[in-house]
Amino acid sequence: MLDYSQRKHDLVFASLTPNLQKQLPKLIHAHPPIYVVDQFLDHAECDFLIESARNSFCPAPVVGEGEGVISPARTSSTCYMAREDLPEYMRKISLLTGKNPEHGELPQVGQYLPSQQYMVR
Repeated sequence: MLDYSQRKHDLVFASLTPNLQKQLPKLIHAHPPIYVVDQFLDHAECDFLIESARNSFCPAPVVGEGEGVISPARTSSTCYMAREDLPEYMRKISLLTGKNPEHGELPQVGQYLPSQQYMVR
């Protein structure tokens, strides 16, 4: 008998387009669970995100409880984007995760220049 999580995964997978079905998430770390989805975005989609963010980067906050704060532990930059400006991206994420896009973080593009880092303590 399938457990609920497997059944939910199967239903979500069945709703994906054939192109997305080829891109199953691969578990690369169990604790915490980290997945990779190869070819989730094509080159044109990646280029669009990079170009859209190019002039809008700001210091990346470190988020814990409450609001994010700028910290010397994180020297990268980020650009937050509006969900409504990325409907196809949000649709793909929603189909993959089975979640309403409004329940996730805002889409964002991160930028790490050669000397930048996020130090884990």
